[in-house]
Amino acid sequence: MENIILYNSRELFYELGYFKTTIKNITKKCGISTGKFYQYYQSKEDLLMKVIKKDMEIYKKELKNLIPEHGGNKFKADAFAAVLLNFLKKNPFFFNLIFELGDIKDKLSPSVKKLERNFWNETKNILIELLDSNGKIDEMKRELLTSLLESELKIYIRYLLTGKNKRFSPGNLNFLDVKHETAHISPMILNTFKSLDLLYPDAITDPLTGAYVNKYFFQILDEARSTGVSLQLIFLDFTDFILDNCKSFFRDSLIKDIGVLLKTHFRDTDSIGRLCPYKFMIFSPMGNIPFEIITSRVKNIISDLKIKYPFVESEGITQKNLHISPKDDILKKFSRIKSVS
Repeated sequence: MENIILYNSRELFYELGYFKTTIKNITKKCGISTGKFYQYYQSKEDLLMKVIKKDMEIYKKELKNLIPEHGGNKFKADAFAAVLLNFLKKNPFFFNLIFELGDIKDKLSPSVKKLERNFWNETKNILIELLDSNGKIDEMKRELLTSLLESELKIYIRYLLTGKNKRFSPGNLNFLDVKHETAHISPMILNTFKSLDLLYPDAITDPLTGAYVNKYFFQILDEARSTGVSLQLIFLDFTDFILDNCKSFFRDSLIKDIGVLLKTHFRDTDSIGRLCPYKFMIFSPMGNIPFEIITSRVKNIISDLKIKYPFVESEGITQKNLHISPKDDILKKFSRIKSVS
């Protein structure tokens, strides 16, 4: 019965969309009572997550298995585009549902929001791993590149699904054939990849926030460590806070204000680095700052942000203290804290 409910609800979610599908629709299609439904699933949301996860596993498997690991970037970009388009052609309802979840994310729980975000993260991360197989792109540029590629892919795929009239019609997708569209998507990916150095040249400070870029920030740490003393670093991850609270057109403004407020609420002698689009590191050369004081300053930053951005609700900011001895490898320490953040 559990699989019957899963199968029928999948058809309804794809046909009607998540918002218009009700428990009543599902139980009627399955020929069961509401009580019987709740014996297997806690809610419509619980059911949706199982439907999406199942199809996402198939999608990821196709991307990873069918895309070649060897060959030039054009060959890899062509292969990626072909696999993506073939999956879109076979599963237009799946993509349409993903877009619906993105459009109504304000009405969804954090777990469903995360599911929608994970889909795009998986897509762009697989693509970046293909094109940057040697790991030559630094973390900041990598994050910027993935954001650009995600935006471009979303716009293009939505257009293929809905066309100019912006109405989804599974029997009338807005593309001729996979080979024809691959000839458009592949150059778009490669041009974005090549233009990254022009969009984000090497610099000491980040042009948006004024914080140090990671390369220069690590130089500051190396110089400080050469004196033979241990360093205190404060790691602040605003990823969930930013992605849960604002639409894409507010994002740069919010990040810029976070950079300004970090400088306002921490000491002039503290160095602030923007290591990734939504992650910052603060180096305090004056000695240890108690964790309680850091927490208090972060709360003050959120309070200040709420004045300008009243729609901010979530306060999901990860903060960690990191101590580096003269013998520690800074990059390894940073990689470790990133992996558990």
